[in-house]
Amino acid sequence: MPGFEGPRPITFADRDSVDALYFRYGCGDSAHAFPSIYLWQKELELQLWTGGETYTVLCARKGENAWFFPVGAEEAKAACIEGLLEQGLKRLCYVTEKDAEFLQRRFPGAFTVQEAPEDSEYILDCSQVIEMPGKAYGKIRNRCRQLEKTHAVTWEAIGPETLRDAVTITRQWKRNTDTGEGVRDEWASAGVWAAWEKLGMRGVMLLLDGEPWAAAAGYSLGKGVLDLCLMKARENLPGVTDHLRIALTRSLEGEFAYLNLEEDLGVAGLRQMKERLRPCAMNRMYSGDVK
Repeated sequence: MPGFEGPRPITFADRDSVDALYFRYGCGDSAHAFPSIYLWQKELELQLWTGGETYTVLCARKGENAWFFPVGAEEAKAACIEGLLEQGLKRLCYVTEKDAEFLQRRFPGAFTVQEAPEDSEYILDCSQVIEMPGKAYGKIRNRCRQLEKTHAVTWEAIGPETLRDAVTITRQWKRNTDTGEGVRDEWASAGVWAAWEKLGMRGVMLLLDGEPWAAAAGYSLGKGVLDLCLMKARENLPGVTDHLRIALTRSLEGEFAYLNLEEDLGVAGLRQMKERLRPCAMNRMYSGDVK
């Protein structure tokens, strides 16, 4: 389409232009953020398409001619969607509530819009993660205490000197969980450590009896929200991920008020786990199929 470049692999040469549009026009979700599309481009088969005041992403995992809803200025988004329709667009994915309203207003009757719960994102209140108030968090408190009875639990911030330990943890996690089922995040996880500084990552490592055992990492989505994009453990003992989440949140005190746990990819167990963490809000996502 005239004025657009791509689709093409996503590289750090794209970051400044994508970030500028995301932080100016985006809806604050993790799906459209540069670190997310960069890290997940292999597993989700993503390619970037840019033009003027907008960008979108081709997503082969979502089906033939499926694209992310574009991010950008209103007229630029409309022109982008019109161009995609001319090229045989079949589906728009990662459509936020605001985007769904845009489709209904600018393209009335052209799309069937329906909720896509597998793409929706879970938001945690950091203060609740740390305080764990009331009966709702009873099981989490019990798991934490159980781990503390058998191990000395400490944590430290991840930096250049501890990245090697984080890589080792991720490799051990892969060996223990590599069933070959579903969408794997091997490339995405390795990318977190390989591009740690370039992506502006923050993270912590959990130590059991002084031994590196689990690691968590994330990046800023702006407005006091950290996207929690990685949590891995050598062995997922009861209470490990709970302690890891709390440690990460404590490391962010005064800087971030919320954690975005990202989508659940339609995995029932992952969805149940995220729901049990009592999210305070959701970034609800929709899909728009061309009629």
